Amino acid sequence: MYKNQVEAFRGEKEGFDERKLVVYHVTPTKYKTGFRNQNWKNSTELFNRFKKSESDFEVLLIGLDGGVKLHQNNLLTVQKLYSTIDVMPMRRREIESKK
Repeated sequence: MYKNQVEAFRGEKEGFDERKLVVYHVTPTKYKTGFRNQNWKNSTELFNRFKKSESDFEVLLIGLDGGVKLHQNNLLTVQKLYSTIDVMPMRRREIESKK
């Protein structure tokens, strides 16, 4: 599931940048950011803070305010991710200001 999720998001740089998304890959003992970065950092903090279920796979969308905006235990499509973000008030204002 993890590999499929990474593949689903690969190639979405423009859409991710536009929405100010940062992807974290988190395991119980380490994490990394982005898709090309191979430098894992040792830490349990993110895992302990955000692990919400017994599932081996979780996808979280965390807002700029630090709150969890979406949580699911199956693959997250790019379309669902973008539609979830694009209805948020801050994002709506960004979209309107670009018009």
